[in-house]
Formats: sequence, structure tokens, C-alpha cells
Amino acid sequence: MAAYGDQMLNADAHVMSWERLLGEPRAPNELVFLKPNDDLKRFTGQVLRFSECVTLFQTLRCAARPVEPTSEVVLGEPCEIDGEWRLFVVDGEVVTGSMYRPSGDSHLPRELIDFAEKAASRWAPASVFVLDVARVDGAWKIVECNCFNGSRFYSADVERLVRTVSEHQERAT
Repeated sequence: MAAYGDQMLNADAHVMSWERLLGEPRAPNELVFLKPNDDLKRFTGQVLRFSECVTLFQTLRCAARPVEPTSEVVLGEPCEIDGEWRLFVVDGEVVTGSMYRPSGDSHLPRELIDFAEKAASRWAPASVFVLDVARVDGAWKIVECNCFNGSRFYSADVERLVRTVSEHQERAT
């Protein structure tokens, strides 16, 4: 958030504990966007009614690896997303990717690539990483950065990705 600022989809979101979230005075039917704030991703980020947040927390408390009331979530305003893409970035260059919502289209618009590469030049968590980007009201927004080795490929060109990452590793050693 600090590096990308208002380029983030949830730039105005708040990180808080489940305890704080569930203690807020909200109408049961109020819609919120909620996602986990850890790498375990015990649930998928989604738009929920506030009453559904309560039910989700109760379910997660009973899971094999239960969440604690102090576990953090990200709470934001719901927005209408036109599409979401997963991009694989190596040394600041988008080498492949694909849309993953609403379809698995492998076409990457030039404006999307330019946006992602400019964002990666501002900050990159690693020399090889994954950048998820959404289009909202015609504007590109970063959803999140992900680890390369734990991300689904969707319709990306896996052969090109493996070749590029292998070449990157050979140069680095």
C-alpha cells in the first residue's frame, strides 16, 4: 500500500482485527469487501453482507486451523470490477499472464502491461513475482502482489514463463 498508493484497488481499505470488525455498529445487510490480511488465505476476498461476516468468522473459528479474534482482515468498500488479470513479472517486465475473471482470456491489453511495468518500476517485492490487476471504471488498479511459486497460472504461457525464470536464475548465479 505504501509503495503503490492510490494505484491499489483497496487504497482506502482498513486493516483491523476480527474483534474490531465485528464490534462495529453496522446494519446486517450492509455490503462490505472483506479479505484476509495474511498469507494463509483462509477465505477468498469477497463482497459480503455484514451478517455474513459474522457467520464467516464463526465458521473460521471452528476450522482445523482456527482464526483468532485478533487475526487481521482487510475491510473496504465494494466496487464493480470489469475484469482481473494475473501477470508474471520478471526483472520488471511482464512476461506472460492472463485474465482470470470473468474469463480465462490470454490476451493482455498493452495499457495493462504498461501500467504493470510502471508499477513494478516503483516497487517490486522480488525480482520474480506475480501482480494481480483489476480494471475498475476503465482504470487499472493493483489487487495484490503474490509469490511466484504459489500462484495459479490460469491461461498464461507457462512455457515462456519457465524459460524466462530459468534464464533469470542462470544470470543470478
